[in-house]
Amino acid sequence: MNLVIAHHHLNRGGVTRVIAGHLQSLAESDSAPQRVLIVYGGRHEGWPPEIEQRLKALKIERVVVPSLDYNDDPAVNAVPLAQAFESELTARGLEPGNTLLHVHNHSLGKNVAWPGALKHLSERDWPLLLQIHDFAEDFRPKNYGLLQQALGESMGPVNYLQGSKVHYAVLNRRDETALVDAGVNRQRLHFLPNPVPAPPALPNRAAARHKLMDRCGIDLDRRYLLYPVRGIRRKNLGEAVLLSLLMPGDPVVGITLVPLNPMEKPFHDAWRAFAERIDLPVRFGVGESDGLTFEENLAACDACLTTSVAEGFGMAFLEPWLLGKPLLGRNLPEITADFVDAGVNLDGLYSSLQIPLDWLDEKELAAEFRASAEELLKTYNRRPDQAADVAFDGKTTGGTIDFADLSERSQMSVIETVAQNPTAKSKLLALNSALSAESDAATVHSNADVVRHEFSTLACGKRLVSIYQKVIDDRGENRGEVDPRTLLDRFLDLERFRLIRGN
Repeated sequence: MNLVIAHHHLNRGGVTRVIAGHLQSLAESDSAPQRVLIVYGGRHEGWPPEIEQRLKALKIERVVVPSLDYNDDPAVNAVPLAQAFESELTARGLEPGNTLLHVHNHSLGKNVAWPGALKHLSERDWPLLLQIHDFAEDFRPKNYGLLQQALGESMGPVNYLQGSKVHYAVLNRRDETALVDAGVNRQRLHFLPNPVPAPPALPNRAAARHKLMDRCGIDLDRRYLLYPVRGIRRKNLGEAVLLSLLMPGDPVVGITLVPLNPMEKPFHDAWRAFAERIDLPVRFGVGESDGLTFEENLAACDACLTTSVAEGFGMAFLEPWLLGKPLLGRNLPEITADFVDAGVNLDGLYSSLQIPLDWLDEKELAAEFRASAEELLKTYNRRPDQAADVAFDGKTTGGTIDFADLSERSQMSVIETVAQNPTAKSKLLALNSALSAESDAATVHSNADVVRHEFSTLACGKRLVSIYQKVIDDRGENRGEVDPRTLLDRFLDLERFRLIRGN
């Protein structure tokens, strides 16, 4: 079997890392494909330059199809893209009978011609595995709007096409349930968690701590909690700032990287200025060129931290254990349920961080939430009705609200209250007893064993080979269409909406 992996680009990002991880996984398997073509639009700034040579047994070839890159023109014709794509395959001796296409994030709306092109290729008998990492329905109204413009009433049958040898792969149970409920054939839907590669060897801890002191002014014996992320808005930086005041051991929190996206950077910079203004124990950009390397930060830290409110796969919930580090912070049960089922113990995390409503102006909060939620619904062409008020009431039952449901402005107000008032800090700790929990050495060791067994590149390789074979062997008939409204309802639930995710 030959394998074609397709994505719009190979720039730095989650999908590019997954593709590289899948190649490593296949190289470790007993049934690697005869050759691998990676077809993309041309941009490849995030591609590991050595991977073709390191995995030369896979006979990897990168092929550029410029029209596969991002395209937001809703009038673009899908057929020329399908023809350009197919011609590159047939020119290399590939045909539907000896090749499988593994396509990443086809339905996100980054190129509105691509779903139609894939439908065309499916009709020409090319076997397809469509792996979804992100959904346009999941609070990405711009992408969804472009797809609606381009596809109209064909949104279901084209963007989520079904047929013989058309299978789907998803990262978690949430996405699997959403697709099945919308009409995707369960027998053609596969759980494919991202591979978690073996971690790099870490440098000497003592040397890393000395460098941390020199570069970031953190004392050698000060507890250091590392949030190893690029500080975009959904990573919920305000909560990491708050945890610097609430976590036991008088810690300093380090946030590694500054956002590259100019739309994200102002939010990051506002948090940095706020933390500096009231002298909070938080360091931003500790992984930039004037800080420590990624490996040095990991060697220096006492635990890893996560406060994100939205993830696709949730690598942050798996990687720290392999490094011998506890993980602290916010759990995302809709993402981590599969990890827990596999045996990963996440009891040291919390699912919400409750704040007394009487610390804030409840009417102002409700109005802010309502305005933002109704704006979001309108961008999806949904009538607001009373949905926003119902969702807000649900979020404030019991006289408290989750810190992650606040805007940045309200979050800053809470943090100032805690920083200036020891009684307020005590009250918050009493409301959130899980903040004092931390995984012991036995849990760290046990979790690392589970991750190595269930989510390693070796385990992923076995899953990939099994899934590919099921796609190739499929002789079933097309069964029904996906209802795009059901899928949108699943994700556009205002109980899931957070102000810090924006519109």
